[in-house]
Amino acid sequence: MFYHEVRHFETQQHKDDSTLKYIHSLSSKLIFDVGTPPITQFSLPAYGAWNSKRNEINGVLEECIQMHVREDDEITKYVYLCVKKDPVERFDFDLIQVAVPLFIIDKYLFDIQSICYVRAIDFCNIGINEYMQRNKKYLHTAYLSWVPVAAFRDGFIFVAALHIDKALPNQLYPPKVTINYPYEYWGNPPENPGC
Repeated sequence: MFYHEVRHFETQQHKDDSTLKYIHSLSSKLIFDVGTPPITQFSLPAYGAWNSKRNEINGVLEECIQMHVREDDEITKYVYLCVKKDPVERFDFDLIQVAVPLFIIDKYLFDIQSICYVRAIDFCNIGINEYMQRNKKYLHTAYLSWVPVAAFRDGFIFVAALHIDKALPNQLYPPKVTINYPYEYWGNPPENPGC
C-alpha cells in the first residue's frame, strides 16, 4: 500500500511523464534487504567536532560492519544508514544495513550511494523530489526521480534513479560498503543531522 500512495503523490503533477512512470515500474524489480534490528547504536558529536572525530567514529563502525558483510559475495553492495533512534534526539543513531544485489535495470541505474531514510511527515506536503532539492547536500543533476523501495519505521527508504549513460564511475562501480553519515549527506546538519 505504501508504494502506491507515495507513487501517486509523486506523479500527480507529472501524469504524462512516461519516463517517470517507467522508472517507478522498474523499481519493483529491485531487491533491497533492509536489516532490522540495527546492527549497532552510536552517537555523533556536535557538527563542529565532526571533522576531528570522523576517522575515529568511522573506524569503530567499520569494525562492527565487517561482521555483517559477506566477503564471499562479490555482487551485493551494502549501504549503512544512520537513522535517529528518536526524532527528538539530535545525536543518537541506529546503524541500519541495506543489502543491494541489483541496482541497474534496463538502462537505468538506481544510485545506491543516494539511499536514504525520510520520515513521511517530513515530505508529505511537498513531495520527496522537492524535499531532496531543499535538504540534500549534493544533488546529482542527472537524477530523474526519487523512488521508494521500502517502508521503514514512520517513513520510507528512497533511492535516486538516473539514466545509465549519465552515471559517474563511482555510481557505476560503487564501493562494497557505503556509510551515509548525516553530516555529509544532508545540507543543513546542525538543525537536521539526518532523519
